[in-house]
Amino acid sequence: MNKKFTIFVKNPLVYEVDRITKEAEAAGLSCNVMSKLSTDDLENMDNLVGSVVLWRSLLNSDPCSKAVVWEKMQNRKIINNIWKDRYFVTHKSYQQEVVKQNFAQYAIPTYVYRNKEEILEAQDLIIAPTSK
Repeated sequence: MNKKFTIFVKNPLVYEVDRITKEAEAAGLSCNVMSKLSTDDLENMDNLVGSVVLWRSLLNSDPCSKAVVWEKMQNRKIINNIWKDRYFVTHKSYQQEVVKQNFAQYAIPTYVYRNKEEILEAQDLIIAPTSK
């Protein structure tokens, strides 16, 4: 396997990625930044992706494709591996559910509805005529 350090990030032009890349290179590491992986990339994973990976995000938003990527990267050291078990960690509804279950006293009201009745109830509250 190669001795490369790889950063997966949606936007490679952010300050943090630039700093990490410069620090890796200053330490004598080969560093590459990738924003997405194609099926062809998966076939050539050993040449494209380093032995250490900082996983910030990928443009491949389909959880199934992320699962395939994780399968191909089992022999690598992954930094920020919460993505492996919790594909939806960046989704609002997932975050609100975690907060509600663990930190309800700090939660803000949610507007993610669980069923048709909750949607209709919210609609009635929003458009109900006010009495004067």
